Amino acid sequence: DEPLPITITASGLFSLVAKAFENNPDAVMVIGSGSSYDITLSRQLLHKPPELDPRRMIETCGGGPIQPAVFMKKKVFEEVGPLRQDLHYILDWEYWIRVGLHYPRDRIVMIDSTLAINREWPRTKTNTGAASICREHRQVLDTLFATHHSDAGIQSVKQAAYRSSYRKEAELARTDGKPVQALRHALKALAIGPFNHNPARELVIILYVILGRSLSGKIREVLAPVREKLNRIIGY
Repeated sequence: DEPLPITITASGLFSLVAKAFENNPDAVMVIGSGSSYDITLSRQLLHKPPELDPRRMIETCGGGPIQPAVFMKKKVFEEVGPLRQDLHYILDWEYWIRVGLHYPRDRIVMIDSTLAINREWPRTKTNTGAASICREHRQVLDTLFATHHSDAGIQSVKQAAYRSSYRKEAELARTDGKPVQALRHALKALAIGPFNHNPARELVIILYVILGRSLSGKIREVLAPVREKLNRIIGY
């Protein structure tokens, strides 16, 4: 019941969104920043949203905006369709990809203002449903690559996408205290195009599993300030 370290008034929020649509009459969607905090509210985990880049989202099996920070016009649902009700974990991720593939980037407006706040905690379905989440990722990937079989840009990230899915499953299993599953999926990721991708990410997960949750957690905490830069350097 602690107060959040940042407050947002509904009237001010809606005014910002309305202004963004007024200034960009062709826009179909406005995406703002979403602040995500750990369960103690002492550490901010995320602030600015990534660009809504469907190719990048497919490649990484992630990278979408925080849902409550997204506002869209009714025509998006009319043109892109509704959410997929057969998906339980990643229906938002799949939907952002569909939107990003349907509209050019200049019709999706990004603003720096914080429009939503999220509290992260260990027992969310995202943190506990590793196997189901990643099975859904691969289910969506199967459909995407089959549907866009002639799109060279999308097909070029196919190996990286499946590799990211297994790597994500390994990392989620590791944080959920399932080291055997984590190792198995990290090795599956390594086996996909082993000479086409940098193996550093998988090797780091394997190292974390070997070191154990306590020691690896301390290492991750030390590396936190430079992790984003390292992620860009390591690549896929």
